[in-house]
Amino acid sequence: MILKNVNYKKVKNFDIKKNGIQVIENNLIIEIYNDPFRSIPLFITKDISDELVIFSNFEDFYTMQNIDKTVDEVGFWEIILFGSGLWTRTLYKDVEQMPAASKISIDKKTNKYTIERYWDFNIEEEKSIDSIEKAAQGLYDRLDSIFSKLDRNKKYVMGMSGGMDSRITLAFLSKYIPKENLELFTYGFDERLLEYKYACEITETLSYNKSKFHKLTEESYKDAMEYLPKMSGGQIGVNHCHIIDYIKSNNTKNKVQISTYFSDAIFGWDSDSDKNIDVIENNFYKRIVEKMLNT
Repeated sequence: MILKNVNYKKVKNFDIKKNGIQVIENNLIIEIYNDPFRSIPLFITKDISDELVIFSNFEDFYTMQNIDKTVDEVGFWEIILFGSGLWTRTLYKDVEQMPAASKISIDKKTNKYTIERYWDFNIEEEKSIDSIEKAAQGLYDRLDSIFSKLDRNKKYVMGMSGGMDSRITLAFLSKYIPKENLELFTYGFDERLLEYKYACEITETLSYNKSKFHKLTEESYKDAMEYLPKMSGGQIGVNHCHIIDYIKSNNTKNKVQISTYFSDAIFGWDSDSDKNIDVIENNFYKRIVEKMLNT
């Protein structure tokens, strides 16, 4: 097994509270775990001698020798339709990706491996929550517990849109992180954007420094065409370059980025009350594929 520039820690027991790649090894197997947020991407392939190659930066893949680089047509169309390959599929037939909250188990004797989730993302309904007040209080208590554990001495950077997710995040941060330790920015094409207006109002209300405006230009996207597709194996389009463009343009070294991407899904585009997929016809991905086939 070859690890190409993979940042990982060897551990005796997997700790779900730690971000990054953790490796457990014994005489029979090697287990590679990532965290629930997939903080570090990981990919696995084999060379012509059946040697496993594991890498994190997709740019390493292009320079590898003796590895089949045939494009996976299904993977290509999954990326076009959904923005990423589904489950372990990538743009290449012989490369698999490691989904969030999963582990790779490698048999040291046969060199065969499996990829499986260690965490069930399904959430059991809490029957005791019988009012919106109880639900809101439960969410508040959970978020407060999480934010209270942040290191108030570290430096942080966060995108601020003024929307519900960033508003709630900043409200909790204001309880625990001093304003001098948090850098806020709002990206867009013009400072007159309502998002920036709201972001400035929120930061002023919570006594934080004014959110910096980061102007997205034609060059932002042209530059992204040079690095985003290569570093992601074609799975991140230039339309997702906004935060990276800010980080590349500003000195954010030694600062921890706080992302509201997941909460953006919870409060925004994935807030669909109908979650019934007992019948295959109700599956979201199946509906999209059928729609595309019928157009």
